Amino acid sequence: PFPLRVLRAALDHIQRNEFTQAAKLLESNLADHTHTDLAHFMIGFCYASRYYLEGEKDPRLLQAAREHFRRARSLPPRFRDRMETLVSPKILAVYRDSLS
Repeated sequence: PFPLRVLRAALDHIQRNEFTQAAKLLESNLADHTHTDLAHFMIGFCYASRYYLEGEKDPRLLQAAREHFRRARSLPPRFRDRMETLVSPKILAVYRDSLS
């Protein structure tokens, strides 16, 4: 399974708005592990966050977010149940749109 220590380190970056560092950390560990849906969601979250924080100027960030969100179909139930309170409505809309 995807290492919890990597997910936690990425969350630390995300809490500091270091979205590029978080995405790089997660992406560098994708190939070596299975059960990567949550990691893909987090990477998509990082790209979508950058897209909105940077003024919606780079559509490549939004496209990258959507690509990772498409791979994040089997999220842990505890996370899925709390998504509405943990993730911004704009990013949730991108996530949901990516799955349809």
